[in-house]
Parts: sequence; C-alpha cells; structure tokens
Amino acid sequence: MYPQLLIGLLVLGGARGLRQTRALLEDDLYQEDSNLEVSQVPTSRKIPKGGQNSDAETDCPIEFDRKCTCTWENSRLYPNLHETRNLVVNCSNAGITNASFLEFLPTKTAKLIFTGNNVPVLEPNLFGKRDYPYLAYIDLSNNHIKEIKGKAFHHVSTVTVLRLNDNEISNESIHDHIRVFSNFFNLRALFLNDAFNDEIWSLSDLGGIFEESNLTRLEKLHLESNEIGIIRDPKLFCDLISLRELYLRNNHLPDLNIDVDCLPNLSYIDLANNYIRKIPPHYALFGLLNRVNSKGEDLRLDLSKNPFHCDCELQPFIDWVRNTTYHSPDRIHHREKLLCESGLPESNTGLLIEKLLHEVFSPYCKLQFMGSSTLPLTSRKSKQKLPTFDMQAPI
Repeated sequence: MYPQLLIGLLVLGGARGLRQTRALLEDDLYQEDSNLEVSQVPTSRKIPKGGQNSDAETDCPIEFDRKCTCTWENSRLYPNLHETRNLVVNCSNAGITNASFLEFLPTKTAKLIFTGNNVPVLEPNLFGKRDYPYLAYIDLSNNHIKEIKGKAFHHVSTVTVLRLNDNEISNESIHDHIRVFSNFFNLRALFLNDAFNDEIWSLSDLGGIFEESNLTRLEKLHLESNEIGIIRDPKLFCDLISLRELYLRNNHLPDLNIDVDCLPNLSYIDLANNYIRKIPPHYALFGLLNRVNSKGEDLRLDLSKNPFHCDCELQPFIDWVRNTTYHSPDRIHHREKLLCESGLPESNTGLLIEKLLHEVFSPYCKLQFMGSSTLPLTSRKSKQKLPTFDMQAPI
C-alpha cells in the first residue's frame, strides 16, 4: 500500500508529495506501534510530535539536552489496575535549575519523574501548550520548589497522581495562587508530604485551594510531616467529596477536629506519630472512634506511636481499644504500637494499651481527680516541655 501511495504523491506533487507521504507514515507508526519500546523505533521517529527529534543516547527530544531518559516500561498507573506499556520520562537528580524544556515533553508521556533537582519557581505553562492525553503520573518531589505560579499546570486533565513531597512551598505561593490545582480534573491522589517551608503557613489557605481547585475526584490526600498543630476549621476538607484516605502522620496534632459528615466516603485516617496524649470523651477525636461512612464501612484509624499518658482519663479510650480488638479489629491499624509513654501509676509506662486492666487504675483514680490529671507535655526524645499548639498553623 505504501509504495503505491508514495509513487502517486510523487507524481502529483514532487517533493511536496514526498513530505506528505513521510508525515502519513510517521502518524501511522504512532497509531499502530504505540506499544513498541522507543529503542525499536527508528531514531527520527522515536518521539511523537512535541520534540522535533530525539537524542540517540537518551531517546528524549533534543531540547532536553540529555537531562532525562525516555523509555517504554510496563507499569500500572493508578487507578488502572492492569499493567500497560507506558512512556516514562525520568529527569531525576540531574542538577536541573530551569524546567522550561518540559514544554517539549513527548505527547505520549504517561509518567513524568522530575525529582532531586533545584527549581525554586515553576513558571506558567510548565508543560507548554499541547495536550497530553496519556499523562497520568507527575512526581515533582524534592526540587526546592518555593513558588508555583498561576497557570503553571495546564493540559493535565488526565493526571491521576501528583507528588510534591519534600519541597519548600511558601505561604505567599499558597495564598496568591489558590487555583493552582484547578486543572487536575481527574486527580485521585495528592502527595504534599513535608511540602511547605518552615515558616508558619496557613491551613485556611490550603482550604481555599481545595475549594477553588474542584478536586471532586480526589481519593487520597497526604499531608504528613508538615508540623500541623491544630485544625481550626472542621470543614477544611469538605470540598474533597470523594476523599477516602487522609494521611496526617508525623505532625503535632493533640486532637483532630474535622467534619466527617461532609466526607461520605472517608474510610481511613492516619494520625500516627502525632502529639496525642489522651482521648477523653469531650475530644473531637473520641467522636470519630465509632464512625461509619455512607457505605457502611468502619472508619479505620492509625494512632500508633503517639505519646499516650495512661491514667484514669484515658480509661474510656482503653475500653474502646479492648472492645474493638474482639469485635472490629480492622478499626485500629498497628494496635501493637499503641503503648503508654507515661502513666499513673508509673508502672503503666511502656505497656501495651489493650492489655491494661481496670484494677491497675482503681487505687489512683480518686486521688488523681482530686488534683490535676494532666502532666506537662513532654518530648518523646528530650523529655523537655513542648510549646502549646494554640494556633491555626504549625510552628
């Protein structure tokens, strides 16, 4: 078929016909052989439209200047559970300080790994002005990002996973660009672990981003290691109506005051390694212990590695742990790591919470409630008094 087409176009249009024929052949190659490894495609045709030619050593567009590699790999991209052949562009630890070359990203890219560089500012139209119909995964972790300018993320409507872990995003960037995620229409998982700088940043501004970005399909939100001390607005996450998993591990939370009635699909909260010392009945967290979502699923919690003070005030929580151990064991993750860091009597220190008995407390409870039942908040390492987290943002 192709020889006849070539002869016909040459007769009709000479050199012009030859150029048209080559374009048809290349378009046909990308449609029929999209699952081929890049190395199997002739050098001049390895990269789809977007990069003019490819570099023979890296298989990436020549505009990438050998900073990345472009390879076809078998992988599963969330939420698709089936293994497929995907074009992966990897620009890790390449000493990159300017990401403007990403506007030449191959249009068939499914997974972009751009980590371990030094790019303080993400400029508008980071990925140029073309569409990326296969792009599902973007990792921009550990790039010293301080500012994400407005309209930085365009043509990302197919992306389901976005990672911005281990950056230094400033409060000004959050406040000034609250629509930063507004083009991620299909985002399912957002990773913001240790994503913000050490200055005080406002959780209310983060709530503004959730409100303005229309993240209605987001299922997993990671906010670990951000020094969050308190959540003042219970409706902070209410715009994330599809949220199923909330990760708040390694923060400074002594309690968790969030409205779960507006999150009908929420089934898991990770609160491990925070500053939770007690969970009396008047705490908001105590009200979450027996929650069931709209699908009848138990709300599962991870409360491990918290500095519990095991005295009479913790007795209702201890009873709950003991009861769920037998009736709803899946409610508590890592129950074997629920330990007493301190206690009254002191012999409770180091004991597994679910093994504590009522008899251990009875001689002390009356005496305890005659005085103060609260001991100074201490660090798990230094045993020094810690600051009181009475603020909207972490210190």
